[in-house]
Amino acid sequence: MLAGIGVQAADTAAQMMSEGFGHGLMALVPEPVYLVVHAALALVAIWLWRRAGRPAFLLFFVAEVLYLTYHLHVLDFHFAHTIAEVCDAVAFIWLGMGAGSKA
Repeated sequence: MLAGIGVQAADTAAQMMSEGFGHGLMALVPEPVYLVVHAALALVAIWLWRRAGRPAFLLFFVAEVLYLTYHLHVLDFHFAHTIAEVCDAVAFIWLGMGAGSKA
């Protein structure tokens, strides 16, 4: 009996490792929640761009649109996520260096 429990625990651990941490939890979140979160963040990006007048925030907006394209099944996850992360990284660097500030 105890040997069966050990095997079951090992199988569960192996499955968690193959799927990655948090996969099961994130699978429980309904797809519309992701759409709402990324749409809200896209609106925040536009608000920041208009308020601060810094074009780097437009890259943040582009990143959020790319995340939305994945959840709308237009782009592959890895493609959308990679390009979005590059947009975010360039925006953060741009903002951090003080480039694109309002003249």
